[in-house]
Amino acid sequence: MPKPWEDEVVKLWKFVTAGKRKFLSYPLLLIFVLIPALSGMTKSYSELISVTSSYFSSQKSVPSKAESDVFNEWVIAVGTAETEKKAKELRSRFKAVYLQSGHVNGNNEPIWINDIFYVRHPSEVGYWMVVIDALSGESTKDAVEKQLGILSQLAFKNRGSTNTFGHYLYGSRVIYYPKADFITSYGEIVGQ
Repeated sequence: MPKPWEDEVVKLWKFVTAGKRKFLSYPLLLIFVLIPALSGMTKSYSELISVTSSYFSSQKSVPSKAESDVFNEWVIAVGTAETEKKAKELRSRFKAVYLQSGHVNGNNEPIWINDIFYVRHPSEVGYWMVVIDALSGESTKDAVEKQLGILSQLAFKNRGSTNTFGHYLYGSRVIYYPKADFITSYGEIVGQ
């Protein structure tokens, strides 16, 4: 059983398309119904194409010099931060107390003065890390853990150094910084 409004629409359609009025009704139908429908479909398809193309196009990344220096190496992770600015500040504070720790070579120069970096977390996008590249070249986890032990002895040798330097090492650990994870997280490396 047809609804009352359906009967009225049919009557209206017959009236509008009867006689000379049909030459006016078809263009109006085109203007008010078909063109908006086509524009909506076009917009939907263009959004679909842009989303699909971004999914299939590969991401590109340009690692910093520090990130390139620690790729595929065992490093000491000192701390993490939510932004690059906070990681840079953390590195500056850590470096200042490290320079006062007495960790020096035979020439009385700080050993890691140029080896404390802030880098993007290799697998957690949106996080930054402060790391120490403790040994030059390739190293083993055990060798870097030994360096962390030496650093901990300096940091916890007395109450004063524990308060200023030691608290940076409470969460420190030795980690591997894999280049493959970095590429998976940030995209194919370009510019190197």
